[in-house]
Amino acid sequence: MSQDDRKFTPPPFEARQYLLTLVLLGLGLWCIRDGWFNSDENLQKYLLFNRSAGIAFLAWGIWDGWRMRRKEIAHARRAWEAERPGDAARA
Repeated sequence: MSQDDRKFTPPPFEARQYLLTLVLLGLGLWCIRDGWFNSDENLQKYLLFNRSAGIAFLAWGIWDGWRMRRKEIAHARRAWEAERPGDAARA
């Protein structure tokens, strides 16, 4: 099999590009723990905020991770296609 015939494979996962995603997911889990699984009397007045923020941070973190992975794959695909100059004429 020649180099031109090989198929595109997505790049491996790199955690450093997902720092914001990991921070958002961590904040979301922390807020959910404080909002739903905490029985501390002093935190009862913050339940609604923690529950809302937990859902928002988790949703934002999932969306950001999905968006970053798509961007990473698209960038790798463009680089892979640039290595194969004759491929555009065949498609």
